[in-house]
Amino acid sequence: PEIKRFLPPATRIEDSGVELYNGTIIYGIDSVIFGTGFRYTFPFLPQYINSSVTTTDDDSSPHPRPIVTDGTHLRSLWLDLFYIEEPTLGFINMNIGALQSFTYAEYEAVALTKVWSGTALLPSQDELWRQQKARVEELGGYGRHFQFVPNEKADGWLNNAAFRFGGRT
Repeated sequence: PEIKRFLPPATRIEDSGVELYNGTIIYGIDSVIFGTGFRYTFPFLPQYINSSVTTTDDDSSPHPRPIVTDGTHLRSLWLDLFYIEEPTLGFINMNIGALQSFTYAEYEAVALTKVWSGTALLPSQDELWRQQKARVEELGGYGRHFQFVPNEKADGWLNNAAFRFGGRT
């Protein structure tokens, strides 16, 4: 069952609880393991969820453009990392098949840090959308397969940005 909310913390962990969407309240929980079943969902970002958008719809939907549609993939993210419309919103380790997962997450964290600190620059928003559209076409549209960023694309951008801004490649 899906968790609706965590109840306010109690003084003892045994007295803490969660409320499920079906109304059940469970107390005495030692731990909670978040598992999405490999479906993307961000209930804390409802303005970026639009389940009416299909995998065949293009990225010209009204603003804000959705990040989550049917849960099989994410959209509107450049390199599966930066939300194109507002790059101060970032998502670490949302892709599959790249470098070893934790290693890739570290690279993404560095990229976010560099961009957000102003020591690396993203291409223009028009260029980000152009690249996104090309990627969608290259991969045959949206769907579960879409969350795969080949290493060379992310590594190339990181290396180029590092070189331009005085870092090492």
